[in-house]
Amino acid sequence: GLTDVQLEIFMGSLNLFAMVGSLSSHFFSDRYGRRVSFVVAAISFIIGVIIQATAASYGMLMFGRVFVGLGVGFGLAIDPVYIAEISPAAHR
Repeated sequence: GLTDVQLEIFMGSLNLFAMVGSLSSHFFSDRYGRRVSFVVAAISFIIGVIIQATAASYGMLMFGRVFVGLGVGFGLAIDPVYIAEISPAAHR
């Protein structure tokens, strides 16, 4: 099993990696668009979950956590902008 410190780092790292993902999403979404950015966020999240599910070591578990965190941050930053863009002007 994981030690208490490893578990704390694992749980807290999601927020750190999500912040990095949300801060970098602006550059990516402006260049490639919101839909492509959503796809990248979803793929990153799925890859991270698969890596975490199959991890045999703490290092691999954290490596998967990087992908999950980036995907979460990307999605949370792009979602409100995308919804605002596709909603009719009367409902904004």
